[in-house]
Amino acid sequence: MRIPGLELGKVLTARSALLAGIAAWAIFAMALMPAAAAPAAADPTPAPTAATPQQARGNIRLERLLQQEQKALAAEQKRLDQANKLISRIQDRINQMKSSGRDSSQLEAALSNFQNAVTSAQNSYDSAKEALDAHAGFDADGQVTDATAARNTLDTARKAMQQFRQSMNQAVKEFRAAGSRMVLDNRFVREQRRLSAEQRRLDRANKVVANTQAFIDKQKAAGKDTSGLETALDSFKTAITSAQGDFDSAKQTLDAHSGFDANGKVTDPVQARDTLRTVAKAFQQLNQTLGQAGKDLRQAIKDFRAASSDSKA
Repeated sequence: MRIPGLELGKVLTARSALLAGIAAWAIFAMALMPAAAAPAAADPTPAPTAATPQQARGNIRLERLLQQEQKALAAEQKRLDQANKLISRIQDRINQMKSSGRDSSQLEAALSNFQNAVTSAQNSYDSAKEALDAHAGFDADGQVTDATAARNTLDTARKAMQQFRQSMNQAVKEFRAAGSRMVLDNRFVREQRRLSAEQRRLDRANKVVANTQAFIDKQKAAGKDTSGLETALDSFKTAITSAQGDFDSAKQTLDAHSGFDANGKVTDPVQARDTLRTVAKAFQQLNQTLGQAGKDLRQAIKDFRAASSDSKA
């Protein structure tokens, strides 16, 4: 005989056991499953998000700037190479001057200053190259990985390259100025030597006057008409007087040596150039005056001789 109450109790007991088993399995299964993702705001390492259009444009600009600075670095390396070649050539020139007993002190001082400036430029170049080689904020292909780090890289390289250009430009400027001073020094020495040469030329011109006058006196004693010769000689004497004035002007200017010190070294390039221009102009006038007067006198003597030959015939 079946007892309904008893059967119902078995069913309830079996059902409770089943539910308890399901609950236990669920708890075990949940322990094996990965923990549910926390809300985005609470995640300490959020997944990267796609760059906004503005950020993408900024990255492209940074990548282009990197390429530009890399090209600028290559150009700076060429400038350094050229500077070092120039240093080598100048040193060779100094060695030649020394071997020939010439004073190379000015050129040596200029070279020393130039070398110091090039060394400073080299240090700036190395700093720029180090920053670009490390390329923080960029990957190996020059693509931006961290915009902030990339900007820092470019800023470091830019400042170093700016310093490089300042150092090199200053070095070239100072070396050119030193070269210009040396040219002026050499010109001053040449003009002083030329002064002696022009004095000898004036002395020769005065001897020509004496010789021509003796020739005229001889021809006059022979009863010949020397009026043309006398006129030419008077013009030649006037030219000598004018040339002597030019000579004196040049000598006075050189003696004052404005823009140069007592040893003929430049103290003021502007004044030194004015001094040399004044002297050169005086010498030019002297040569033109004596040259034309001498030509006229020679022609007068030639004409006189030709006339004398005709009269004998």
